[in-house]
Parts: sequence; structure tokens; C-alpha cells
Amino acid sequence: MPRLLASLGALALLLVALPAHAGEKVYEIKFGTIAPDDTPWSQVLWDFKERIEKDSAGRVKVTAYLNGALGDEKAMLQKMRFGQLNMGGFSTGGVSTMVPELQILELPGLFKTKEEADYIIDKVLGPQLEVAMEAKDLKLWIWGENGWLDFGGQKEITGAGSFGGTKVAMQESAVQLTMYDAIGVKPTPLPIPEILGGMQTGLVDTYASSPIFATAAQWFAYTKHWADSDHMYQPAVVVFSKRFWDGLPPDLQTLVVGYAAEMTPTLRQAVRGLDAELFEGFAENDIAVRRWTEAEREAFAAATRPAHAAMVKRGDFPQAMLDQVYKALAEYRARP
Repeated sequence: MPRLLASLGALALLLVALPAHAGEKVYEIKFGTIAPDDTPWSQVLWDFKERIEKDSAGRVKVTAYLNGALGDEKAMLQKMRFGQLNMGGFSTGGVSTMVPELQILELPGLFKTKEEADYIIDKVLGPQLEVAMEAKDLKLWIWGENGWLDFGGQKEITGAGSFGGTKVAMQESAVQLTMYDAIGVKPTPLPIPEILGGMQTGLVDTYASSPIFATAAQWFAYTKHWADSDHMYQPAVVVFSKRFWDGLPPDLQTLVVGYAAEMTPTLRQAVRGLDAELFEGFAENDIAVRRWTEAEREAFAAATRPAHAAMVKRGDFPQAMLDQVYKALAEYRARP
């Protein structure tokens, strides 16, 4: 009997020593992205991982797959659909393969400043686009950004009429295709992870990208000219599988939502603050960087404006949504 009492006493001490969540379900977040490590995007991911694993007292575990380890954005979104991933960071161009309404944010020449883009996303279209994503089993967590897209490659691009003799790589999205169609360019659609190989083999020699992504993906190594065109703004989103999200306990949902208000501006500012430094790096690697003039930007915007109507005609988003954006931008620009 004394031995039994001692054993029971030891067991009681062990139970007291165990954390309060012992025996509770552990939720594994499998996170996929084409973003490489050591970038602002991965830094937000590692910050989220550290916070959620600590603040949930071990009830959440995050496993990350970066740099397209599980395929391109389209492939990872399919994995989310089938439960092989349950969270990811994607460009809106990638998510638009499932949620075409997102392409309204990438219309060429739509935004003139980052403040305009933030206003339309945060104050005008955000709730509608969130509903559109939820209809496709995607739960929005935060908005991020890839940034302003420029043109890089072997030839200097100065406007809509300067693509002659180029072999243009294009992200697989309808809005980019309609933009190139508007100016008579026949691009080669490629998954993002395959563009580097396409440049190495000569399949393509020109591309559109933000400076930070072209650097992180090593595209700059096959670039002689960089046109700082800012011809298209490309946001990004971090999303959960809605089925996975709905299965999280309310307290964990509240925990995750609580990070968003800080992480959205943090991610935006981290991406936006790097262009000047990156352009210095381009120059050190003998890449000629030339900023388009305001007149050149306006001319390109005018030449690609038919892409706006073409996207409506395709059925990617309704004319009413486009008119809503035009009206909101006009009002924003008229402010004192």
C-alpha cells in the first residue's frame, strides 16, 4: 500500500507539472509561398510562426514551405483546395486564377501612388474582395504586396512601342494577358518558378516584376536594362483555407486576427522601403536603370487602358465594380 500511495503521489505531481494545454489538439498550419527566404515576406512568416506558437502555448505549430518548394502559386492553391496546405502567401495575380475579381487591383495604369492603392483596398473594395475569396474557400488574413511592377530584361523598354524583338515572359494571369494584347505584344505565359530557367535558356528575355522579387528570384542576373515604369501595382494576400480556419477554436482565431492590424502595414512598408537600395545594387551589377518620365507613364497607361474594358468583357469583374473604383479614385484625387 505505501508503494501504491507513493506512485499515486508521483503521478499527481507529474500532472501538476504538465502544461495546462496537455492533451489538447495541436493545429498544424502548413504554409506555402513562392517567396524566397531572407525577404520581407519570409520575415513576416517567421514572426507569425514565433508569435502564434508561443502565444498559443504550443497548440499551434507552423510548418513553412518557401521558394516554391511545393510548386507555383496555382499548384499551391490546388493543394489548399485538397487540404495538403492550409495557409499561404500569394500575389493577387496568383490567387486570381481562383478569384478573378482580384485582378481589378492589377489593371495597368489604375493607380498613380501607393496611397491610392491602399485607399481602394482598405476603404473601398476590401470587404467585397474578402467575400469573393471566401466563396472560393479562402479566408483573408492580411493584405501585403509584391509592389510596383517594372520591366526588366535584355532590351531597354521605353513604352508600349518598344517591345519589338523581345521575348516576354508573363505571369499566368488574364489581366497581364489583356494588357499585352492591348499593345500588340505576344508574351509567353510561364509559372513564376520557371521564368528563371526560361531566361537561362533564352526562351524569354524580358519580364515584368517588382525590383525586390526580381532580386530575390535571381532574375536580375540575366538583366541588362531595368525600366522603372511602375505600370502596374500588384498586391499580395496571406490566406487560410476557410475550412481549416472554421475548424480553429474561437480563441485561436481571435489570436490570429489580433496580429493583422500590425502585420499589414509592417509588410507593406518593408517592401516599399527597398527600391532605392535595390536600384543601387542593380547599377553595381551593370544593369542600366532608367525611371520613366511622367509623360511616358501616362502614355503607357493610355495605350493599355483597353485592358480595363477587356477584363469586364471577359467576366472577371462587373462594370459596376470598375465604375466604383473609378469614382472612388476621382474623389480621392480631388481631396485638398
